[in-house]
Amino acid sequence: MEYITATNTLHSIFHFLYRNDITLSEVINYGAQFDSTCILPNNIDFINEEWDDDGQDYEAMKLLPEKHKNYVCIRSTPDGNCFFNSASLIVFGNENFNIQLRLAVMIELMVHAQFYLQQKIFEQEIIYRDEALDYLDSGNRTTSNHNFKKEREYILELKLMCKPYSWSSMVAFFGLASVLHRPIESLFPSTNNKFMNQIYNRVILPRHNTKNLSQCIIMWSSCSAEQFQISYQANHFVPVFRKKKNNFIRESLPLQNNFIDLTTFQDDKLSVIQDYLSVAKE
Repeated sequence: MEYITATNTLHSIFHFLYRNDITLSEVINYGAQFDSTCILPNNIDFINEEWDDDGQDYEAMKLLPEKHKNYVCIRSTPDGNCFFNSASLIVFGNENFNIQLRLAVMIELMVHAQFYLQQKIFEQEIIYRDEALDYLDSGNRTTSNHNFKKEREYILELKLMCKPYSWSSMVAFFGLASVLHRPIESLFPSTNNKFMNQIYNRVILPRHNTKNLSQCIIMWSSCSAEQFQISYQANHFVPVFRKKKNNFIRESLPLQNNFIDLTTFQDDKLSVIQDYLSVAKE
């Protein structure tokens, strides 16, 4: 699909989602009208897993966990598309397909909304951005029609995500894993909060993990490593690759199925974690 067509389609989806009274069934049916098979090139089974030091993101490298010392963080343009710029670099070696990837993820999350809302992690407020939660707290909550715990938050998250140059939350990782048919490692720099480290460092499986493809890595980062180390707030995403000159076995991370039930955390700890997960705009 051409860039302009994908952009126009995303704007159309945004205007559709703008209604306050929209239901999950309407979201699913609207997404089903699009042919997702024509958005991206046919063969995306082969990705870039290694990269040399050219294009290195030096701020992100300061935040890269020690166990990934044989990896390299590569620059992605910090224009609000950085999550999908990172994905495009992984799949295509350039950022040219960020809009098509955003559209493919949007349609995946719309059409298969019920699948995602059944996952335990989607019942937790922690993965939804503040704008979605604040909007509902302002009295804009409507009745759910599928009785999912976070149905309204999910729909609002899609609305916030679908506009080009809008930043992404943890929800985007799940959609991208399914679009690429491969596990995606969500890598978060080390913090002094063990709960934060556990929640956002995970491998996310695709909806149908049938191709047995290798996983890729996208790291939550910051345009200023120094600022991140003070606030622990991410405002950027970068792709992470193995350095070409090294061959080694990477330590595996917990899969998404090893879900941490946040309901067991004390309220004061959850509020601290929520501050970390409120990714600032780039």
